[in-house]
Amino acid sequence: MTLNRDDPTENGLLDTAFKLAHGHDVPEADAAALPEELREVAMAYAAGDHAANVAPLQEDVSALDDMVWYLRLESALAMLFRKQIRPAQFLALLARPGVPPYLLNYYRGIGRYGQGRVQQALHYFSKARPGVENMVVQYGRYVDGSIRGVVSARSFEEFEQLAEHASDARTDALFPYILDIKPADHDCCHIIGCDEGYWLKYRDLFVTWAKPLSQLVDIWINCTNFSDEMIADVRQRAPFARVSLDFNDFANKMPYYTMTRFILAEKLARGGRYDRLVCTDIDILVQEDRYGDFIAAAPPGGSAIYSRGRFPWRSSAAVFSMWRGEEGRRLLRWLLAYYCDAYRPEISGHNRQWWIDQYILSILAEVAAGAYPQWKLEPVCFTPLERSSFPILIPGQRGGLSKEDFVARYAQV
Repeated sequence: MTLNRDDPTENGLLDTAFKLAHGHDVPEADAAALPEELREVAMAYAAGDHAANVAPLQEDVSALDDMVWYLRLESALAMLFRKQIRPAQFLALLARPGVPPYLLNYYRGIGRYGQGRVQQALHYFSKARPGVENMVVQYGRYVDGSIRGVVSARSFEEFEQLAEHASDARTDALFPYILDIKPADHDCCHIIGCDEGYWLKYRDLFVTWAKPLSQLVDIWINCTNFSDEMIADVRQRAPFARVSLDFNDFANKMPYYTMTRFILAEKLARGGRYDRLVCTDIDILVQEDRYGDFIAAAPPGGSAIYSRGRFPWRSSAAVFSMWRGEEGRRLLRWLLAYYCDAYRPEISGHNRQWWIDQYILSILAEVAAGAYPQWKLEPVCFTPLERSSFPILIPGQRGGLSKEDFVARYAQV
């Protein structure tokens, strides 16, 4: 069985299997209707019995359903990360007959990335993208793991081509923003982006830290699909801030919201309007006593949280990034070229293209570190930093506070 979005019978079976695998309640009759192997693999995955899913692969088996392979290989990957099997054993499982090519490329990419062979890893992730995208788009409400990052995957070679042909006209056509016409008061700006829901949740926290910072930097808020009433609320509660508006009917909403700060930053960087640009989440606390020294000492180019982990799209974090000078403006332009190519506005559902904002930060960090020595454009000036380097507090950092408790503790409006 391969993925077929137009087959209602197959879709129903896989829908049931994913519910079962992720611990959702499934009517007994629906579970009984599953092919026996798919049902057993899904139940073992839900129970965390990964060894039960991996053991049968030691024997000769017939070709399996894509989803059976996915759940078995996810079990094997969990055992690999826990050091319950060796890398050689994991690779042997991938060599079994019948592994769908896109899953083979995905797990090969994970293996290469773990070995530090980054160029090969990104190549495999890019090859896996079409098949993974089909799987994630169709069954994304259950495929909620790291595999979603592959939907935004690009190889070094592909990114280099995109960067070489970066176009302001294309960016403005895809992402037209309406900006306040107001001269800059400072050479540095601080940018956040949100929808109405996030504004309502975190506006008091935002005003708490942004108002004092407005004495040091220009504050910018990008408001996506805000009503007139809500725009008025932004201007009333944050009169110290400049406002950018964008209106769209993108189905792929959540990943887009993570991109808006960078889209606005690239527009504000043009022509040297600002020498330094800071992009952050709205649901944090910026520490005023550390902020001035940090932005004054920020290195040229880009800087963000980065430390190579198990997946490139989860090795970086977009909670706080800094872009400085001509090098920073160039990186933002390249970043937007990637967004224009990678973002899929028509994908519906929740977070099915998650980590698109972080994938590109990891690419920049890896190119700067020399992981792609064939890079032929201007040098990538990017500084990876530890989270503790940035002048911020985030939910969960202090005593494991939830976002709600974090707001209650630090919002002073």
